[in-house]
Amino acid sequence: NVALGSTAEDADSEMGMLPVSVTKTEGYLISPVMLLAAENELAPPDQLEIYSLRKYEDDGNFAVVAIGADGRVAGRWAGSNQ
Repeated sequence: NVALGSTAEDADSEMGMLPVSVTKTEGYLISPVMLLAAENELAPPDQLEIYSLRKYEDDGNFAVVAIGADGRVAGRWAGSNQ
């Protein structure tokens, strides 16, 4: 469980691996577990931010950690690829 406010390096350490991908996206973080893409009509245009999404995968499961412009974990969520 990656703590909000920790760094990307802390997230890698907590996950015990490096991410399989790191992408940039613009969006609105509704909560620490829900990010609306900038293209979503529900995302307030004046509150969009750039996030670095670090994706980790293991045994058909994935976790994504969203790093904000300040370099800190702003959100995280997980799911299954199956």
